[in-house]
Amino acid sequence: MTRGVIEYNRANGGVNTTVFDGATADQDALARRFALELDYQGNPDVEVVLLSGTLDQIQRTHARYFLHASDLVRKAG
Repeated sequence: MTRGVIEYNRANGGVNTTVFDGATADQDALARRFALELDYQGNPDVEVVLLSGTLDQIQRTHARYFLHASDLVRKAG
C-alpha cells in the first residue's frame, strides 16, 4: 500500500507531497512525518499528514490538499 506525507500550507495553499512505496514505506513515511512536524513546530499555518491508500483514493478522500480554493468553493456550492 502506498503511503503519502502531505505538507499543506493553509496560508498560501501550497502543497508538497512525498510518496512512499515498498517494504519500508511505513517506516519511511512515519520518519518523514515526524521530521516535518519538528520543522513546522509552532507554525499554525502548516498541516503535516500521513495518509495511506492508492494515490487516486487519497486524492478523492482528501481533495482539499489537491484542489485550488476556488475549486473547493465550487464543489461545496
